[in-house]
This record gives sequence, C-alpha cells and structure tokens, in this order.
Amino acid sequence: MTRGRGIPVLAPSEDLLWQGEINGVKVAVTNLRLIMTRGLWLKDILLSSIHSVELTISLGLVVLGLFIAFVLPWILALMIDQSIGVLEARNSTSFKSIELLPFIIVGLIIAIYGWLNRHRLVIYYTGGKVVLKGSGSVRDLMIQLREALLKARPGGR
Repeated sequence: MTRGRGIPVLAPSEDLLWQGEINGVKVAVTNLRLIMTRGLWLKDILLSSIHSVELTISLGLVVLGLFIAFVLPWILALMIDQSIGVLEARNSTSFKSIELLPFIIVGLIIAIYGWLNRHRLVIYYTGGKVVLKGSGSVRDLMIQLREALLKARPGGR
C-alpha cells in the first residue's frame, strides 16, 4: 500500500491480510487494524476495539422496485378503467400501455440497485459503527475480518 492512493503506509510489524474496494471505499485488513478510505475520508480502526461485526441482507429496495414496476401500473390501470364510467365507450383507449413504461423502467432500476446492494456489513467498534453496502466483496471482507479478529484476540474470542 503506497502513499497517495488513500491507504496509509503500513507499519513494519503489520501484515496485509486483505485489500479490496467496496462501492468506492478502499478497505484493507491487517493483523492489527482495519483501514477504510474514500477520497479524503479515512477510518482507521484497531481490531482490538471492534465489538461485533454483522452481515445482513436487506431486500427492501428490491421489493419496492418490483412493486413500482409491476403492481403500481396494474393498480393505476384499474383506477383509470373504473373512472371512465358507464356512459363512455367500453373500448376506450385513454390509458395506453406506453404510459406505464416509466413506472416499469424506474421500478426495475430501483430493484436492480437494491439487489446489487443487498448485503450490509455493520462493524461496531468503541467509537461508533461503520456500515458498508455491496455484494460479493462485502462477504469476502467479512470472512477476512473474522479471521483477523480470531487471530488478534487471545483465546479466539
């Protein structure tokens, strides 16, 4: 890890266990600390100060996106068809399927974004907590961080 790349230079006694990037945040795990940086933001956490690490899956945006893409246009079409009334022509084409296209596109974009960021890694340490969102790289970080914590703590706790 070199200077000028956002990650500070390691001490001679530190061994780099894992290095990667999660949604623009450069992350490095050593045998002594967890280093995260993005632009001018730098978070340097000693492994001994980490209380717990949680990996959760959040599918809220996926469900919301699928609702917007598929259920909302169907509800709007039913509301428009009922508001036309009995006196007007039964084969009215006032609500065309092209008007549903923006809902479908926006809903699918939200669902895809939610699927790509479904994994959340929450690291609780003495000074607060850090939340990282991403996909497969978050799982890799969780595995490496867990191994580093088991090595760093006496008794494997």
